[in-house]
Amino acid sequence: MADTRKFDDQYPVPYFAPIDELPEPLPTDAAIRGSKHVLKHGTGRRIVRVGHQIGYIVVEYIQGRPLNDVWEQLSDTEKTSISTRLRGTFETLRSLPSPGYFGCVGRQPLEECVFWTRPDDGNVEPGQINGPFDSEEQVNHAFVLKYLYNNGMPAKAAFYRRALPRVFRNHRPIFTHGDFQRKNVVMQDDGDVVLIDWESAGWYPDYWEYCLAMFACGNWNDDWNEWIAKILDEYPTEISPKTPSAMFLIERLVSIPILASIWRTTLAGCLNFWRRMSGVLGWQPKPPIGAALEDERKPKQPAGPDLNEQKTPSRRPRVVTYHPIPGSWERKLHPEWPEERFQIPDEAPYGTVYYVTRGAFIGVGATARIEKTIEGAVVKSPKRDPYDARRDSENRRKMRIEAEVYRRLGDCPRVPKMLAWDPETCCLTLEYFERRDLALYMRGMEPPDYDENGPPAIDDATRRRWAVQTAQALKALHDANVIHSDFAPRNLLLDAALNVYISDFAGSSVDGAAYMVCGGPRYTAPFWTFSKPPERADDLFSLGSVLYLIMTSTEPFADKDESDVIKLFEAAVFPDTTGVDCGHVIQGCWKGTITTVDAALRLLNAIYTTCADTDREGWVQDQCANAQQRAT
Repeated sequence: MADTRKFDDQYPVPYFAPIDELPEPLPTDAAIRGSKHVLKHGTGRRIVRVGHQIGYIVVEYIQGRPLNDVWEQLSDTEKTSISTRLRGTFETLRSLPSPGYFGCVGRQPLEECVFWTRPDDGNVEPGQINGPFDSEEQVNHAFVLKYLYNNGMPAKAAFYRRALPRVFRNHRPIFTHGDFQRKNVVMQDDGDVVLIDWESAGWYPDYWEYCLAMFACGNWNDDWNEWIAKILDEYPTEISPKTPSAMFLIERLVSIPILASIWRTTLAGCLNFWRRMSGVLGWQPKPPIGAALEDERKPKQPAGPDLNEQKTPSRRPRVVTYHPIPGSWERKLHPEWPEERFQIPDEAPYGTVYYVTRGAFIGVGATARIEKTIEGAVVKSPKRDPYDARRDSENRRKMRIEAEVYRRLGDCPRVPKMLAWDPETCCLTLEYFERRDLALYMRGMEPPDYDENGPPAIDDATRRRWAVQTAQALKALHDANVIHSDFAPRNLLLDAALNVYISDFAGSSVDGAAYMVCGGPRYTAPFWTFSKPPERADDLFSLGSVLYLIMTSTEPFADKDESDVIKLFEAAVFPDTTGVDCGHVIQGCWKGTITTVDAALRLLNAIYTTCADTDREGWVQDQCANAQQRAT
């Protein structure tokens, strides 16, 4: 696509043209200088010369000032005039015929940061994350893949795979600038305005321009946010937390469900949603150079404020991105890799933390990164944060709590074995289980892509064994004076023989310590708050929901939004368990009539006396008790 006007009736002017369609020969400097009329008129500035040996573009020089430098001095009348002109510019862009795909000009991959991957990364197929895409469904799938690419949790990726299509749907590809901020608008001396910095431009979903422009505003420090609504069509559904799936994205990302009711009535929540979503997908503002290094091979940095001695900027970035550097273990797998690949750069972009891998990536949470070593063990390493000494220290403290819980549980058969603990780095080495966790298994999700294939076929004997083993695992914790506080399927691991093990104690309450985490609304007791005193009854409520999943292959109120689940639980309305052989145990956990896990376990054992594993499970229960006595 090109502008038909010519330089001196000889050279067509490329207008967003692919480089292989630029006219040959390109205009000379004399031709450019003689084409004032072409360069002066029209919405966009034309590309007039492109380097071949070196990548560069020659464009017209715009005499003026960035709009962000003059905005506060402008009157409402002047702002209205500028906004009207900018809206006309964007309407012209929107009128460009859609090529029928989401991508850059010439059906090239999208250049927006959200879709970036490392060019030398052999783990990503070309176009899988950065496009081009033929449908919005493929765009949403790319979001999920990018989240996994950024070391995201497979279980959370499964949620995004379900939730994103409910918000991002029925959008058409339109030509988009991709970085609409005042700094990219030049106000000329004659009052005209020109858009610059088109490096991310392409055909994106029609909500993209508005949502990124709102996100780029950050806090509402002035009135620019309101003027964006006059320049661009608004997409409140795509950026608002009021939609059920978007609301749950906020709740899950911050792990505090109560904030949902607050953000529903605050405009700041709109920005929070897009900011959080951008963090998941890996977007971050173009940064100055800072320093944020995490390398266990270098001299150890002490925990706490001393970590900030690494030339750390005083302002914390909105998004901290963790970038892996291959560890020594990968030298054996990739002897052909150059030495530079194993080196941490001397400086990191602001907001980036480099870390040295200890094994193949498995997952990452709020506290720790999880990797599988070549020896077949699991290593949990605390997420270091040079930008926030308090958060960095807190992550290490939680790892110490987890190590203490494993120490108390000793060799309990319902808990992964603790193979090693490094008190200096706060790294924990544990037994690895091939089947991953119960939540993934119940959805039929298998590596490497974790597509959701639906509940697998599970025989009654397995369900009964899981019910007893799950109660045994919780009993082991309570006997050690530990309240898990996040007793959910994602924290119940399965070995190759499909036996259950409890894990993830970084946020657990030990000896009555205050709550630090909670499960999702389907596994959290009614009226739960972080300020309430920890009690075993909260874990028992979670046990009821876990048993319901085990026996039915569905979560409690799986057909309802989580905000509705909270209301139902608070009204003492629970799913029907008629026909479930341990239904009265589930109801007792939910309603509080079962007050100890010992009572729940006795009832389960009484129900399943015909189960072939009954004698074995009684032995396991004795072994858990003996292990705790030895640990004590």
